[in-house]
Amino acid sequence: MAVLVSRRVLPSLPALGQWAATPLSLALLATVFLIIATLAGPGPSLSDWLGDTDDAVRLVTVRELLDGAPWFDTTLPRIGAPEPLVSHWSRLIDLPLAALIGTLTPLLGPERAELATRIVWPTLLFFALTLIVAREAHRRAGPVGAAFAVMLVATSTLALAQFRPGRIDHHNAQILCAVAGLIFLVRSLDDRRAGWIAGILLGLGLGIGFEAIALVVPALGLAALAAVWRQRGDSKPNGGGVARAAAAAAATLFAVLAVTIAPSRWLDVHCDALSLNLVLLAACGAGALWAATTSSGRPSHRLAILAAGAAAGAGLYTGLEPACLAGPFGQSSPALKSLWLDHVMETKSMLWLGASHPAPALAAVGFVLAGAAAQIALWRWQPDLRTGLAAAFVMMAALLGCWQIKLMPYASWLAAVPLAVWAAELGGTTSLSAPVVRLAAVVLLSQATLDAAFGALLSPLQRTGEHPSTPIEAADPRRPCFRSANVRGLATLPAGLVAGDIDLGPYIVALSPHRVVAAPYHRLEQGILANQAIMDGTPEQALRTIEALGVHYVALCAEPPGDKGSKSDGRAPSLRARLLDGGRLAFLRELALPANTAIRVWKVVPAR
Repeated sequence: MAVLVSRRVLPSLPALGQWAATPLSLALLATVFLIIATLAGPGPSLSDWLGDTDDAVRLVTVRELLDGAPWFDTTLPRIGAPEPLVSHWSRLIDLPLAALIGTLTPLLGPERAELATRIVWPTLLFFALTLIVAREAHRRAGPVGAAFAVMLVATSTLALAQFRPGRIDHHNAQILCAVAGLIFLVRSLDDRRAGWIAGILLGLGLGIGFEAIALVVPALGLAALAAVWRQRGDSKPNGGGVARAAAAAAATLFAVLAVTIAPSRWLDVHCDALSLNLVLLAACGAGALWAATTSSGRPSHRLAILAAGAAAGAGLYTGLEPACLAGPFGQSSPALKSLWLDHVMETKSMLWLGASHPAPALAAVGFVLAGAAAQIALWRWQPDLRTGLAAAFVMMAALLGCWQIKLMPYASWLAAVPLAVWAAELGGTTSLSAPVVRLAAVVLLSQATLDAAFGALLSPLQRTGEHPSTPIEAADPRRPCFRSANVRGLATLPAGLVAGDIDLGPYIVALSPHRVVAAPYHRLEQGILANQAIMDGTPEQALRTIEALGVHYVALCAEPPGDKGSKSDGRAPSLRARLLDGGRLAFLRELALPANTAIRVWKVVPAR
C-alpha cells in the first residue's frame, strides 16, 4: 500500500525532492521549525527565564552533580525546611545534561553553556521522536503519510509543549520512550527484533519516571494477552516478539535500578520512583509471558500461565509496599493531598481544563479522538491483530489523556500516525482529486485548526470585560515574578532561608544563594505544610513557625492572580493577605530590591 500511494502521489520527484520527502529530512525540518517558533515567538527569552519550576530544579540538580554531589545521593540541601528535599527524579536525565554543560563550558562559559544545553537537549529528543513517528508513517503509507504525520505533530500544541527549547525536565524523555516504545511494541507482533527495542524504550521510560505508568503497564498487559492468545499454528510469529519486549523491559528496569540507586537502599521501596517492587513485578510478568509463548498447550493453558506469573508479581509488588496500590502518590499523607497535591494542574482532567479554556480543551480531545477513530477505521480495513492492538493503544491513550492533562501529549503523538495513514489512503471525489482530499483532511483535523475553529465558535459565548484569573493563569511560569532578572534581585541580600510563594522557591534557589522552605514537590511534605502555616496563618501563627524554622526572609509575587488581598470570609486575614494589602507587622520589615517590582521581600526582624 505504501508503495502504491507513493507512486500515485509522487511519481517522478527529482533526487532533491525525494530526499526532502524522507523521514529524516521531515524530522529535521520540524525540529528547525520548533526552534525558530520558540526562540522567535512571544513570551520571555530563554536567557531571562528558566522555564517552569521543574526546569529550574533540574538545573539546580545538574549543578549539584557537576559540583561534586554523590551520584547516588539526590538530596537538594537548599530546598526544604526543616528537612531538605530528597528528589525522586532519576539521575538518568542529569547525566546527559551534565555532560553537555561540562563539554560546552570551556567553549562558551558556564551561563552560555547552560543556555545552549537547554536548547539542544529537548530538540534532540524531539528530533528523535519525530523521526520515529515519521518512519512509522512512512512504513505504513509512504512519503505522503510521513509528511502528514510530521504536519500533525508540528501543529499540535500539546505534542510540542514538552519539547520546546528550555524544557530540561524529564517529561520529554518519558514521552519519547513511551510513544516510541508502544510503536515498536505493536510491530513486535510480527517482528521479533522490534520487541527488544520496545522493551528497552518502555523500561527506560519507567526508569526515568512514572508519569506514563498508567499507559505503559496496561499496554504491555494487552500486548501480552494478544501474544498468548495467538495460535501457534499461524504463519506469523507466535508472540515471541512481545515476550522479548517484556524481558527487555524487565532487564532495563533492573539495570536502571543498579546504576541509579545504591545497593544498600534497594529494599527502600518508594511508590513515586523506580524501586525493587516494580522490577520484581516486571520480572515475574516477563518470565510468565516467555513460558506461555513457548508452551505447546492450548490458548487457555497459556493464559493460565500468564495469569499465574502476573499474580505472583502483583503479590510481590503489594507485599513490599501496599501503599503503592494507590499509585505513585500512595505514600503521601492525606493532609498534603488535600492541601496541595489535589490541586496540581497536570493531574486534573480535560473536563476541568475545559471549564476555563474550552476551545483548547475541545481541540485536544477532538484531535486524539480523531486519531483513535482513524486507527479503528484502519483496523476495519485491515482486521488483523496488529492493527487491533494499535487501535487499543491509541484509544487507551486518548481516554487517559482526557483523565489527566499530563497524559495528553502521549495521546497526541500516538494519534498523529493513524490520522496520517488514514488521510494518505483517502480517495478523491468527482470534483476533488485524491491529493486535495487528503491534504484537506489533515488540515481540518489538525489540532491547530480545531483550536481555531472551536475558538471562533465559542467566542460569542465568552464573557467580555474583566474576569477572575484562572488557576492556570495563576500558576503561569512566564509571569514577571518568575523572570530571571527579577529573581536575581534577591541575590543582593545576604544568604538566608526564604519562605514565600511555593512556585517561586525553585527560581530563588536557581538564581540566588538562598535556601527556601518549600517548593512544589510532594516529597517535601514538612516544608509545604510549614510554608502553608506561614503564608495562610495569622501573623501570630506565622511568627511561631518563622522562629521555629529560622526563616530570614518572606518573598511574595507582588500581585499573584486571584489573590488581591484579604477576603471577607469571616476569618482573620492571613500573613500573605496582610502583607500584600500593605499592612505593617512588627517582626517584618520590607526591603527595597534594585529595579524590581515583581517580587516583594520582607526581612524577619529579631525580637528584642
